[in-house]
Amino acid sequence: MLLPVVNVTFSRGSNKVVLPCLIDTGSQVSYLSLDAINSFNIPTDNPITRNIYCVGKKVIEQGFEISVELQPPDMRKIEVPIFVKSDFSLNLKIDKLGHVLLSIRANGIKISKHFPSYENGNLEIIALLGCDLIEFLPEFKIISCLRGNALQLPSGIIPVGDIENFLPDLKAYPIDQEYSKRSIMNNKEEEIPAVAHSAEVISAVNFILNPKNTYFSPLNIVSDESVIDQGVENMFAVESIGIKDSSDISSYDEVQIEKFKNGISIKNNVYHVELPWHPDIIDKVPANYEVAVAIAFNITDRLTKQGMLNDYNEVFQQQLKEGIIERIPEITHKGDGHIWIPHRPVIKSEGESTTKIRPVFNCSLKTGKNPSLNEAAYAGLDLMSGLLDLLLKFRSNDYFMLADIKQAFLQIKLSKLEDKNRFSFLLVENGKLVAYRYTSIVFGFISSPFILNYIIKEHIAKYPQAICHEPLNNNLYVDNLIVTNNDH
Repeated sequence: MLLPVVNVTFSRGSNKVVLPCLIDTGSQVSYLSLDAINSFNIPTDNPITRNIYCVGKKVIEQGFEISVELQPPDMRKIEVPIFVKSDFSLNLKIDKLGHVLLSIRANGIKISKHFPSYENGNLEIIALLGCDLIEFLPEFKIISCLRGNALQLPSGIIPVGDIENFLPDLKAYPIDQEYSKRSIMNNKEEEIPAVAHSAEVISAVNFILNPKNTYFSPLNIVSDESVIDQGVENMFAVESIGIKDSSDISSYDEVQIEKFKNGISIKNNVYHVELPWHPDIIDKVPANYEVAVAIAFNITDRLTKQGMLNDYNEVFQQQLKEGIIERIPEITHKGDGHIWIPHRPVIKSEGESTTKIRPVFNCSLKTGKNPSLNEAAYAGLDLMSGLLDLLLKFRSNDYFMLADIKQAFLQIKLSKLEDKNRFSFLLVENGKLVAYRYTSIVFGFISSPFILNYIIKEHIAKYPQAICHEPLNNNLYVDNLIVTNNDH
């Protein structure tokens, strides 16, 4: 529970301290802890007593009364008397406070500079402002904030009340369920300004965390992993992602392919590309920041409970070391060309799996009637070998060889900063929201198969006499090499 606590400046002579103060309209008297103002050199040889009336009883308090200069939030100093006690303190423990503050800021709400600094969610209250001094404070207005309330100060808000009302992971609406528009409309908190709790965002979060097949796969009956593996295969099936047969090429295709070809460059022996976009659609793709924030916290909570959060974040830290991703200096949800891609973990349970956990990014996210990032991208032509033809060779040939290109997509770098910004994502690290972006094309982006195969064919065309020219040119499916033969 967040109590109404603000930082207040107390001074006496040349000495000054800033203390977190509890605002208590039920207290007759304001208090200061003697330990908090040791530098004030308060004489302690003449204590006084005060009668404090509580509910149903009278309490006699012993302490000292001094005169101090009080500077309430966003006001000038005023000189007031205050009661000092040697044993006054109150310890507060707020779990997930970092989540609360990030959620509030993510929704564009300014937190007052007078909000106290909690150390790991802990705060010791050593000052209390009661009715005798509250009259000197600026006007406090109670306003709606997300699903809760806050004190409105000139410099921003002080959140108060149940912390669940400020959390961004949509716990008010269980993520594991589907929600109808009616259930959202029945919510009585009509003044919620945050998009993070809109029906569109809830629907998007459900779609990302609980994806459902749009096709039937008989392998689902025998394999728990088939929902993932077959889903990935379907995502890269040319008939699913809109890639055209290379023989069916239009003038628009010619323009896009020529533009893409001209944007290819080699820097430090690494291929760099400019991504092919539909210019009339890309500017209409929303930032999706609120969805990315909600997903980041939800995934963090889930993986923490499973004991796999460090493993998940380690995947990204390894990519950071390899230059596949880079940190964004400043998080922004106000545009600036960033498109935030939500991600979720895929956990492999098989003993022989080398990668126990890996992230899957959803570039097909749609909110409302807005286009997705994949809809704004040119999918390209089908340059891949036919998977069915390659598999049928297993029936006719005696020997086969299987291989894949390690991190194939991640080896192709992005040239333009604006392209990198369109693959931004969020992680929660040590309770803080941290922003990154990809410097390469990513698995799950609709143009990636076309780009990868175009670059491969572009590269092997430079070596027509190489022994690997024919196998690589005719036996690749996405990043998988399938070679069969009747000879050793």
